[in-house]
Amino acid sequence: MTQRVGTAYLAETLFEEKLEQAIVKARDALLSLQHPGAYWCFELEADCTIPAEYILLMHYMAEVDEALQAKIAHYLREHQGDHGGWPLFYGGKFDMSCSVKVYYALKLAGDSTNAPHMVKAREAILAHGGAARSNVFTRMTLALFGQLPWHGVPFTPVEIILFPRWFLFHINKVSYWSRTVMIPLSILCSVKPKAKNPRQVDIRELFVTPPEDDHDRYSRKRKKLYRGIAIIQLPASKGCPPFQERFGIMSVSQCQFVQGENMRSPEKDMSTLQVRRLHKPVGQRDVPGTGHVPEDRKH
Repeated sequence: MTQRVGTAYLAETLFEEKLEQAIVKARDALLSLQHPGAYWCFELEADCTIPAEYILLMHYMAEVDEALQAKIAHYLREHQGDHGGWPLFYGGKFDMSCSVKVYYALKLAGDSTNAPHMVKAREAILAHGGAARSNVFTRMTLALFGQLPWHGVPFTPVEIILFPRWFLFHINKVSYWSRTVMIPLSILCSVKPKAKNPRQVDIRELFVTPPEDDHDRYSRKRKKLYRGIAIIQLPASKGCPPFQERFGIMSVSQCQFVQGENMRSPEKDMSTLQVRRLHKPVGQRDVPGTGHVPEDRKH
């Protein structure tokens, strides 16, 4: 018993010593990076997806700042990994989605597809299966630029926002940070806008199989979840009164999507997308914004 206590005490003592050493090393390392003015200042960085998306945004809106684009393109080239693509963190592994966006951004910025860094990137992307293996956010970007069919993008129908509170799913049950992504993306998938892309740049060379011919990957019929959503979405899209009366929702066809042309300001230089209800659904069920809850559903 005494031996066990002694062993435990020794192990605890060694752990505390190592912990103290680690704390001292961390403290010294941090102090060595302190500015003479007694503060710390480091560059705030993200992965290359963010700067690449800024170039994509400029071409989406056909409002390209050439000087800024040149700076961003230089930054992207400097951060290319040895594997040919771009990682999500410094020294990380190849990331397909990030690499596809950066390649597209550089091509939009004017880089030749025959440039060594572009050849290296393209070979890495194709070796990992091509742009078709990108994540949903990148595929949506490609769809906006007409590089991918919209049915190749997983999406949530915009009608979900009209489900009543008593339904199995309601938007208020989703965390706020998810809603800030889910709702805009659902609107984009429903409206299906198209990038202006003034130079009409494409990246078809990043696909192993042309997207329009890849029926297996982009077939909706093979997705069980989509079939389930379609059952709910179809009656609403047809404006079926019994369906609306029961669920108190309306379809996209009953909404008017208006691209704001006169809603620009120095503070928010971005087109605004509005949704206007044309008429109220039959039955006045619990539609978000009406404040009405049927008597038989309050409990």
